[in-house]
Amino acid sequence: MTALIVAGPFAGLAAAVWLLWGHGVGFFDVGLGLFFYLVTGFGATVGFHRCLTHRSFTARPALRIALAVAGSMAFEGDVIGWVATHRRHVPASAQEWASAVAAVGSPGSSGPASRRRSCGCAPMLIAMICG
Repeated sequence: MTALIVAGPFAGLAAAVWLLWGHGVGFFDVGLGLFFYLVTGFGATVGFHRCLTHRSFTARPALRIALAVAGSMAFEGDVIGWVATHRRHVPASAQEWASAVAAVGSPGSSGPASRRRSCGCAPMLIAMICG
């Protein structure tokens, strides 16, 4: 049932594009849809969640505004309400997460997580964007 709920809308979208191709839907429309899918996805995950809620990185004011607008375009609600709700949720889950990380081991320890390799792309991208 969950697979149907998750995959159903994407299957419907694919069927609609297939049926309407050349009759109002073309490469430009698919590209525009993909572009806004990525913009709103980054707005919700990087903007609302990482930047505004957890303050994982410091962004310039223009970037903070752009991420907030992009997150709002994802129909996640208003910025202040989303951040406040998530911050109320985090204290309970943060403790569970910290204990789980301690059990597995952090990247600097000798635990299993230290054997995983990281490309280090995220810190580089954040440094490039935020200066």
